[in-house]
Amino acid sequence: MKNISIPQAGLILRIVLGITMLSAVADRFGLWGAPGDPGVAWGNWENFITYAHTLNPFVSKSVAGILGALATFFEIAFGLSLIIGFKKLNMPL
Repeated sequence: MKNISIPQAGLILRIVLGITMLSAVADRFGLWGAPGDPGVAWGNWENFITYAHTLNPFVSKSVAGILGALATFFEIAFGLSLIIGFKKLNMPL
């Protein structure tokens, strides 16, 4: 079995975390299937906004929609940033 270096492990971890974040976004847009299909959490935007409103019951449904859109935007941004290695620190260990 080949040992991998810490920078290689960091690269693999960044890519996997970025893909999982983008996978959750894909589920919100229904790319993984319809609501109720195996392995699908939301399946469409409306179900995601309903879930966002459940997490933020103190706001109206329209504000929950804005919060859900912001969360989606930042999840896309962070997922892509992880994959491309934006602001990667090169620190010796």
